[in-house]
Amino acid sequence: MAGPRRVPELLDATSDEAADLLVQAAERYVPGIGGARRHHFTHTFRHGLPEATPQALGERAGFLARPVRAVEYAGDWVMLRPASEGAVRAGALAASRVLSRLGRHRPAGPDRVEDPVATA
Repeated sequence: MAGPRRVPELLDATSDEAADLLVQAAERYVPGIGGARRHHFTHTFRHGLPEATPQALGERAGFLARPVRAVEYAGDWVMLRPASEGAVRAGALAASRVLSRLGRHRPAGPDRVEDPVATA
């Protein structure tokens, strides 16, 4: 899904032009995606974007204020943004909520140094 700054140049673009422009922009985040692409499908809404219902908007504040749990929700629907950006933001929120239950930050990955005494 194109960001607001890209929309004006896409409004009158052909399907191929729109797909090429968006794939080129995606190279910044997923290097090599253009070379890996085999097909594309574009679907345009000149005057619209998927939107949350009034009921979803009304329930969102309570949903976000719910107690932190060991298992959290993630997905573009959490941010009410139907795009990968919304999914990434929701994943980061879910991870931060789960990690907050640990009481202190514990880095993960290859830079983490284990205490040999504690693990023995």
